[in-house]
Amino acid sequence: MQTVEGWTNIVDTWRHYRAIPTEHSSLSMPSRRAVNTTPARAAVHGRDQRSLLLSTPDTGVAPQGPVVSADRLGRAERDGLVESIQLSRSARAWRRRVMSSRQQHYRATILPVPPEIPRPRWSVMIPTHNCADYLRETLASVLAQDPGPALMQIEVIDDYSTKDDPAAVVAELGRGRVAFYRQPENVGHTRNFSTCLQRSRGTLVHLLHGDDCVRDGFYSKMGRLFEGHPELGAAFCRYIYMDAQGHWQWLPPVEQAASGVLENWLERLVTQQPLQPPAMVVRRDVYEQVGGFDQRLVISAEDTEMWIRIGTHYPVGYEVEPLALYRTQLTTSLTSRAIRNGQNIRDCRRARELYRAYLPAAVADDYAERANKPIVRWALLLAYDRLAVGDIRTALVQAREALKCSHSPEVIGRILKLFIGAGVRRIWRSLHAT
Repeated sequence: MQTVEGWTNIVDTWRHYRAIPTEHSSLSMPSRRAVNTTPARAAVHGRDQRSLLLSTPDTGVAPQGPVVSADRLGRAERDGLVESIQLSRSARAWRRRVMSSRQQHYRATILPVPPEIPRPRWSVMIPTHNCADYLRETLASVLAQDPGPALMQIEVIDDYSTKDDPAAVVAELGRGRVAFYRQPENVGHTRNFSTCLQRSRGTLVHLLHGDDCVRDGFYSKMGRLFEGHPELGAAFCRYIYMDAQGHWQWLPPVEQAASGVLENWLERLVTQQPLQPPAMVVRRDVYEQVGGFDQRLVISAEDTEMWIRIGTHYPVGYEVEPLALYRTQLTTSLTSRAIRNGQNIRDCRRARELYRAYLPAAVADDYAERANKPIVRWALLLAYDRLAVGDIRTALVQAREALKCSHSPEVIGRILKLFIGAGVRRIWRSLHAT
């Protein structure tokens, strides 16, 4: 049986959700349907809810003073027990809807393709911003595998480039085969990615950045992976790192021996983060369910957060052959500034907190803690690179952000070793220079 304190908690819960700001007023609180409701109860529906729950059926008047008779409380319990359970469940469900709405405020809605619009198998969507020189190589790698417009949509979406002319590159190489869309103003890469998703029409979407490439067989083999495993929400292939000149650098390790559904996909996505954007293909109806990229992530980790969001709802596939090329060592003014002030690592930490909220409760804390390892590794790698060119200030910023991820003795030791080693090398070079 409920106690007076129990009723009070229920009422306070109801009041809490009633007090949610009107920003989400479109999500109305589920109606409070009473059991054995009388006209008197209905008449006071808008009054203080504690008074309503403890009122007598005939008058609807709350008892005066802190003392509630056992008879009156018993009637309230009999009349309101089912109602209180329903209220508690409704409040919890409504809270989930509100939290989901707040998340969606930062994520574009991806509407289904209207039925009258023809749908190809593939949508290759290529976001660009001031990278027209690399766009030639990107388009050439896609057009070499083009199965025709009935099976593949190819479109370049430019985020208002001001330093080059991607439209001219598209006209030259695409020759009418490749569509081009230019944002009316610079909207930032995250929103531009979401525009790509909104303009896509294919059942499979490949978001290929305008400086990355694909190898021969990418679309045929990734397509067969989805055909063989229709339960997949997304799939990625092994990939190759290349430098700014297109020279291959290295390959990440193989995730598993054979192509198919990735074993322990969610754990791997969170704790290892084993992929780069050009390797990933996602079913469009999955984007329709989970929404666009999160705009709270300013410069980095928006792709990681998206893949993990997908992985919490759908199986993820893996192709063992390296079919994508990811270009590294590109330094735009935006990324340079983010590295100098540490925004790149702050975005990673924020993404970690975002996906921690929708990971399964039993593993959320463990996975989120283990996710620090690749973030720290990236921060210290950048610190090492900056020390190598004498940029001590930026190296210190990256080391500071690494410490915010983890204060473990291992991380502290690596930072000390990094800076002591850099100091010794500088002294050694100075001695030899003299």
